Amino acid sequence: MARQEPTQVTPLLARMIYNMQTIFLFDLHFYDTGPVDVCERYMMSEGWHCQGRPSMFDALYSLQHLASSIAYQTPSLPAFIWYNDQWTEFVWHGAKIMLSMFHEMGQELMQLTYKAFFDKVFLRIDWSVSGYLADDLSNTSPGYSFVTNAQNSKYYDRTAFMRGIMETSHLREEFVIALTPEGTPLLNLA
Repeated sequence: MARQEPTQVTPLLARMIYNMQTIFLFDLHFYDTGPVDVCERYMMSEGWHCQGRPSMFDALYSLQHLASSIAYQTPSLPAFIWYNDQWTEFVWHGAKIMLSMFHEMGQELMQLTYKAFFDKVFLRIDWSVSGYLADDLSNTSPGYSFVTNAQNSKYYDRTAFMRGIMETSHLREEFVIALTPEGTPLLNLA
């Protein structure tokens, strides 16, 4: 282990400490030299698995802490390298990435989100919104959603979704059991 970078030493030390702890636990639970209870076995080997007492375990644990602190403070090369002088392509974990791919990825994610939202939430009810739906993704208030956003109040119609269910025969059969004499739907809550 001499003259190695701290980032390469730390995982090795962690594995050695883990192995020592595993052996200690094995010895603690499967000790076969007579009827000694777990507490007594723990006390017998306490000096070999505790920090702060002179032992191989303590030395390795201290060395791991030291190597970890050095590894976190050591400057390293960037995780990616620009591939061209226009800064439009770079190498990330061995793969060549172009900035234009982020635009394509964003478009595809938007299409997949819209499809999932339209299919799963709106149940394919044709409910088009002309314009822009505002959504404050930084708002962490309980109960906030794009539906409760004040900027979207012009689109808010409390009965639009229910009208869509009532006007679509297969959804009406799935969600409405019957109508009351007043015409109010009884919903299938099962």
